[in-house]
Amino acid sequence: MQAKVRLFTAVAALVFCFTMLGGSLRAQQVLWYSGDFDFVDGLINGYNFSGIVADARVYCDFQVPTGETWTVTQVYCNSLCNLTTVNSLDYEVRQGMSAGNFGTLLHSGTINATWSYVSAGAYSYSEYRVDGTLTTSFVLSPGTYWINVRPRSTSATGPCYICTTSGTNGVGALNNSNSLMYAVGYNTAPEAWGYDFVCGMRGNKGPQLTVGGITTGTTRQNVYANDTGTGGN
Repeated sequence: MQAKVRLFTAVAALVFCFTMLGGSLRAQQVLWYSGDFDFVDGLINGYNFSGIVADARVYCDFQVPTGETWTVTQVYCNSLCNLTTVNSLDYEVRQGMSAGNFGTLLHSGTINATWSYVSAGAYSYSEYRVDGTLTTSFVLSPGTYWINVRPRSTSATGPCYICTTSGTNGVGALNNSNSLMYAVGYNTAPEAWGYDFVCGMRGNKGPQLTVGGITTGTTRQNVYANDTGTGGN
């Protein structure tokens, strides 16, 4: 009888600790995913790759629904590239972005990453996924945000393009063709591009918490994977 009481007490203590930690031991779930590659095109996105620009970011918009709080622990994106080894990625989360406006940087970092083959891709480039676990997770409350995830190369070999998507198999995908691209030496501020791109986040969802009641005009040639500047048209 005493053994059963001790076992019950131990289990109760574990449940209490789990609850106090906000369920942090739960399996990571897809918080948001824009959708699978649609084999239409790709847009330059990466650091230290060769090509027209070596430092480029593509930002995708997403929304945290009213009543939810997201704890983000992992980020990823799919790319068209022929480099077989990538060991790290960069990420940024911003708010208030628009064409010509960087908005406010909320979270950013460079983390270790895996680089996994996904498909034969398109335009003579294979499709890969770069995927990383954050060193420190961050929390997002309801609202609209912009995220960039990009692979980092150590060999400066070949270009890298983030894959376009039409939202197939997406989770919370806006599918609104609302993206922004900024590339050092190519433009001076984020520029609007009429596609969605393959990107996502994993982590945990919880209820929304209340405390105390409380410039453009540059040519688009050579930044697309199909190298025509027409975006696959």
